[in-house]
This record gives sequence, C-alpha cells and structure tokens, in this order.
Amino acid sequence: MRDKGSVSSLGVERRSLADRAADAIRERIVTGVCAPGSRITEQQFAEELGLSRGTIRTALRELSHEGLTEVRPYSGWSVVTLTAEDAAELAALRGALEGLAARLAAEAMTEEAAAVLDGAYDALKRAAADGDHKVLVASDLALHKTIFQLAGNSRLTAHYLSIEPALRMYVALADRGDNAPQDIADWHDGLVAAIRAGDGERAEAIAKANARATGAELQAILSASAARQAGGEAGC
Repeated sequence: MRDKGSVSSLGVERRSLADRAADAIRERIVTGVCAPGSRITEQQFAEELGLSRGTIRTALRELSHEGLTEVRPYSGWSVVTLTAEDAAELAALRGALEGLAARLAAEAMTEEAAAVLDGAYDALKRAAADGDHKVLVASDLALHKTIFQLAGNSRLTAHYLSIEPALRMYVALADRGDNAPQDIADWHDGLVAAIRAGDGERAEAIAKANARATGAELQAILSASAARQAGGEAGC
C-alpha cells in the first residue's frame, strides 16, 4: 500500500506521515480512547488513516520512546499498561514537581505573571463549562505548564516535560472519573489563588494535596479497570 500525499523528498514525506500517524494515535491514548493495556492493530490504523502499515509501525516506535506503546511477544503492539502502582508513583513525582513549581511561581509573582496565570485558568474554566473532555485535559495540563513557566526554573520544567506523555494519560484517565468537569476546574481555584497571593508555602501544599487526591482516584479507577479486563484483552 502506498501512502497518500506528495512532497519532493521521499524521506521527508515518510517522516511527515509517520508524525501525523503518531499524533492521531497519541491523541487516542492520552485522552483515554485507547485504554492502558489495549491492543493496537497496525492494519486498523493503516485503513483509518489511509497510510501504510510500515508508516504506522514507525509511528508506534516513536510512541514507544515516549513511553506510550510497547511490543508484547507473540501479540504485537499495545498501549502501555498503567497500573495502580504506576499511578501512585506518578502522583508522588507529580506532587513533588508541581509543588515546587507552585512555590517558586508564587514567590516570583508579579502583576504581569498574575495576568498570564489568570488567562490559563480562565481557559480551563471555559473548557469545563463546554464539557469537551479533550479540551479539558489539554487546558488542565496547560495551566500546570503555565505555572512551571512562571516558576522560572528551566531544569525543573525539563524534568516535568520528560514525563509529560505519561502525565497526559494520567490526567486524561483521572478526569474521566466520577467528577464533573466543573469540579475539576474548581480543584485549581485554591492553587491559583495561593500563587496569585504570593503564598508559596500554601501553594506548594495545595499542589501536593491535589496530586495525592487525583492519584488516589486514578488508582481506584485502574484497579477497577484491571478487574474488568481480567477476562480478556481489549482492543484499541
């Protein structure tokens, strides 16, 4: 099968198409459409995206480097399995990083920074009002990335970005829990208020508490999901 599209360089074409495929599959994974542990069929995505299986395979390899996909012996590609233990570890790491970022952002707060923070939080509240899960997840993560930006510590931000793909899956699954979209936005109200007030100690405490709470909820979701899937492997 020949991939659709035409550019002057075959190498550039293949890379561009693989990137497009990776974007499409990544979106399904991090928004929870393709659940942790679900099987990925190259032929299915090749047909859906109008691309060759080789291009899809290249995309899946790229996503494996991001920690989102893996090859299982005798069964092919699948979304990585996110266990309750993984959620606990991510929650602890997320709390430490986001707690420090919140403290630093609060201590460096200015009127200009407050306006940037308000803009990111307003975007999250609009997403919650609209009820679009994909936009809600993106806005949730964007607010936290804004806090890291305002913290002004490039090494701290680099550590956070290194686990961003796993965190996107984490947040997407947690936000699919029993909480209403407005509740998710409201969770951030105290955090944003503490940062705006320049109260670094309170901002750090709230960030850590929020990470623990969402981590506990996600552990419960994953434990229940594991029990449901015990009888067989789901497809993507």
